[in-house]
Amino acid sequence: MPACANCGETVEVTARFCLKCGAAIVQPAPAAPVVPSVAPGYPVPPGYPYYLPPPKRNNVVWIVVLVVILVITVPTVLAALLYVMVSGLIGSPSPAKPVLTFATPSPAGIGERIPVASTSQAVGPANYRVNLAAGSPIGTAVAMPTTGGGFVVLTVGSAFYRVNWTDVGGEQMVNGGDTFVITHVTSGAGTTYLTLPAATQFTFYLLWSDGSQITSVVWVAL
Repeated sequence: MPACANCGETVEVTARFCLKCGAAIVQPAPAAPVVPSVAPGYPVPPGYPYYLPPPKRNNVVWIVVLVVILVITVPTVLAALLYVMVSGLIGSPSPAKPVLTFATPSPAGIGERIPVASTSQAVGPANYRVNLAAGSPIGTAVAMPTTGGGFVVLTVGSAFYRVNWTDVGGEQMVNGGDTFVITHVTSGAGTTYLTLPAATQFTFYLLWSDGSQITSVVWVAL
């Protein structure tokens, strides 16, 4: 308990005046808080002062977009590769350009017969083209008939010439023994015949599908 500084009488802790002598009681100042201090030379912890790391970015949206792209793209690419592979297996490769020779032409009624003497391999007619020169004028190459007994009409200058193909074996392949017959016709319909112009030199060309020449034969109409 505190005491009065004037008379020594014991007083209450909260008393402001002495009840005996009436002197004012001086209350002691509150003690200052004790602040712990770091001793000089104490090592500073690594990374001091500490800062909170920045918040992590939310990558969920980008992950979802990437997954969607992969789901759409990968099957498409695989389907395209499978299509190319299957097409290569199913599709028949183009045949090699054959070596073919004609035998000597001979008259056939009002036309000219051109026999196929030999071929290095049997190839379908769709791979061939035909053309004809009658003197100086030369026609424009067209695809040869694709069925035995069929014909095509060539325009040479102002004249028309019909080219028939006879498939001797009936296998729908151009082989040795097959024949071509060239006749003069009045129009592109190829149904009305004329005699071949006498003393005219003709050249019949058999071409490959790319337009390159395989062989040709020359004769003079009688």
